[in-house]
Amino acid sequence: MACQGGLGSIRPARGRHNADVRFAGPLARWSYMALALLATVGGCFRPAPPKLNLEKPQPPAPTLDLKSYLEASRYGEWVYERTELKSDGEQAPVRYVRVNTENRFSEGRLSGRPLPPLERYLHPGEAPQPTTQPAPAPPPLSARESPHFFELAEPMSVIPLELTGAGPVSNTTALRYYGRRGRLEMTGTLTRTVRLEGTQDVEVPAGRFTNCLRLRVELRIQFPLGPTIDWNSYVWLSHEAGEVRRIDEFSGKLWIFGFGSAHEYQLISYSRAQPPVGAAPDPAPRWQRGLITLDRPVPRPRISGMIVDYVAPQSTE
Repeated sequence: MACQGGLGSIRPARGRHNADVRFAGPLARWSYMALALLATVGGCFRPAPPKLNLEKPQPPAPTLDLKSYLEASRYGEWVYERTELKSDGEQAPVRYVRVNTENRFSEGRLSGRPLPPLERYLHPGEAPQPTTQPAPAPPPLSARESPHFFELAEPMSVIPLELTGAGPVSNTTALRYYGRRGRLEMTGTLTRTVRLEGTQDVEVPAGRFTNCLRLRVELRIQFPLGPTIDWNSYVWLSHEAGEVRRIDEFSGKLWIFGFGSAHEYQLISYSRAQPPVGAAPDPAPRWQRGLITLDRPVPRPRISGMIVDYVAPQSTE
């Protein structure tokens, strides 16, 4: 029996009224998911992760300027070749686009999609301020897109400027998860740990890039009585082109049931852009709200698109 539906496709039974949508609704949803996983007779246990044979990088220079590497990825468009890493077969690479602007980045199916600020999708039904007119409803997102919204209580840079080769940098903040209709469904935590592993030369379809930084980025999301999700990546950054290669490992566990997938992204082409006139220098923008869409459910979920809205840069005055 094949798995049916995604993380957002399992709903609690009708007729159940939840006094606390932050707990009862998600608990019922994860319970139904567990039953669905049991029905697969083992087919939805966590797949074996791919074996990555990565060469050992060279130690980073003591005078490393991380800011210049991050600035190379800050504004523009990058086109990648995405390949799934799996042990039971191969798939042809697909084109995957990322666009980075002053206020957000978007990629995949959502690349360049003209959606309003994501905050407009959240907290429906809240009373508007007496002195303001209610904003029009944002463009709807269909259930087929399997949209998942999140919001960080404390905005966070994925790659912080204070990172050095001396050791990892780790931070934790509360993460709020919202359903397709923008209602708060669960609150958990996001822990980000980043390590600078060294430098390597990288060869991808876009060419050969020397002295790239190799970073290990680990994102762990935990919900009470819900799933634990690990989104871990190796990232290669170039002075010239920004991110030229990435390997993503997306996995999780709900009780004893696991899911996972892994993909590699190699740069095909890129077009860097100049920052807007008057824009504050911000090579490490902080994530505030995000939207993730899936085009494949468990046990091998696959992200089809993503949007992240940045928080306004902190004043330097």
